[in-house]
Amino acid sequence: MTAAPVTGGVARSDRTTFSAAVRIEGMDVGFDLGANVPFGVFALHAVIAVVFLGLAGVNGANGETIGLVLYLAMAGMIGLVGVMAARIVARR
Repeated sequence: MTAAPVTGGVARSDRTTFSAAVRIEGMDVGFDLGANVPFGVFALHAVIAVVFLGLAGVNGANGETIGLVLYLAMAGMIGLVGVMAARIVARR
Protein backbone atom coordinates (compact mmCIF):
# COMPACT_ATOMS: atom_id res chain seq x y z
CA MET A 1 0.00 0.00 0.00
CA THR A 2 1.41 3.40 -0.97
CA ALA A 3 0.94 6.43 1.27
CA ALA A 4 0.18 9.85 -0.17
CA PRO A 5 3.01 12.39 -0.02
CA VAL A 6 2.95 14.71 2.96
CA THR A 7 4.08 18.32 2.69
CA GLY A 8 5.38 20.46 5.52
CA GLY A 9 7.21 17.76 7.45
CA VAL A 10 9.28 14.65 7.31
CA ALA A 11 6.98 11.69 6.80
CA ARG A 12 7.72 8.09 7.63
CA SER A 13 5.38 5.17 7.53
CA ASP A 14 4.34 3.35 10.69
CA ARG A 15 6.02 0.00 10.91
CA THR A 16 3.17 -1.86 12.52
CA THR A 17 1.35 -4.74 10.92
CA PHE A 18 -2.13 -3.32 11.25
CA SER A 19 -1.56 0.29 10.29
CA ALA A 20 -0.58 2.01 7.06
CA ALA A 21 -0.72 5.48 8.60
CA VAL A 22 1.86 8.18 7.99
CA ARG A 23 3.34 10.09 10.90
CA ILE A 24 4.56 13.67 10.59
CA GLU A 25 7.82 14.28 12.45
CA GLY A 26 7.72 18.09 12.38
CA MET A 27 5.59 21.03 11.38
CA ASP A 28 6.79 24.31 9.90
CA VAL A 29 4.62 27.20 11.09
CA GLY A 30 6.83 29.97 9.69
CA PHE A 31 8.64 30.93 12.91
CA ASP A 32 10.59 29.21 15.65
CA LEU A 33 9.86 29.59 19.36
CA GLY A 34 13.21 28.11 20.37
CA ALA A 35 13.98 25.15 22.56
CA ASN A 36 11.35 25.85 25.21
CA VAL A 37 8.15 25.92 23.18
CA PRO A 38 5.72 25.39 26.12
CA PHE A 39 7.10 28.51 27.80
CA GLY A 40 6.69 30.43 24.54
CA VAL A 41 3.04 29.37 24.32
CA PHE A 42 2.44 30.41 27.92
CA ALA A 43 4.30 33.71 27.46
CA LEU A 44 2.14 34.61 24.46
CA HIS A 45 -1.03 34.03 26.48
CA ALA A 46 0.42 35.87 29.48
CA VAL A 47 1.17 38.97 27.38
CA ILE A 48 -2.40 39.02 26.09
CA ALA A 49 -3.71 38.53 29.64
CA VAL A 50 -1.63 41.52 30.81
CA VAL A 51 -3.29 43.67 28.14
CA PHE A 52 -6.69 42.70 29.52
CA LEU A 53 -5.48 43.43 33.06
CA GLY A 54 -4.52 46.91 31.86
CA LEU A 55 -7.97 47.40 30.38
CA ALA A 56 -9.46 46.23 33.68
CA GLY A 57 -7.37 48.84 35.48
CA VAL A 58 -8.67 51.57 33.19
CA ASN A 59 -12.25 50.47 33.83
CA GLY A 60 -11.63 50.27 37.58
CA ALA A 61 -10.14 53.77 37.62
CA ASN A 62 -13.24 55.08 35.87
CA GLY A 63 -15.54 53.35 38.36
CA GLU A 64 -16.97 50.89 35.84
CA THR A 65 -17.33 47.74 37.92
CA ILE A 66 -18.96 45.62 35.21
CA GLY A 67 -16.11 46.33 32.78
CA LEU A 68 -13.61 45.67 35.56
CA VAL A 69 -15.14 42.29 36.35
CA LEU A 70 -15.43 41.27 32.69
CA TYR A 71 -11.84 42.21 31.85
CA LEU A 72 -10.52 40.47 34.97
CA ALA A 73 -12.47 37.34 34.05
CA MET A 74 -11.13 37.42 30.48
CA ALA A 75 -7.55 37.91 31.69
CA GLY A 76 -7.92 34.98 34.08
CA MET A 77 -9.39 32.71 31.42
CA ILE A 78 -6.69 33.62 28.89
CA GLY A 79 -4.01 32.92 31.50
CA LEU A 80 -5.61 29.58 32.35
CA VAL A 81 -5.83 28.62 28.68
CA GLY A 82 -2.15 29.53 28.37
CA VAL A 83 -1.24 27.13 31.17
CA MET A 84 -3.36 24.34 29.66
CA ALA A 85 -2.01 24.91 26.14
CA ALA A 86 1.58 24.88 27.43
CA ARG A 87 0.97 21.57 29.20
CA ILE A 88 -0.54 20.09 26.02
CA VAL A 89 2.40 21.31 23.93
CA ALA A 90 4.86 19.90 26.48
CA ARG A 91 3.36 16.42 26.05
CA ARG A 92 3.91 16.40 22.29
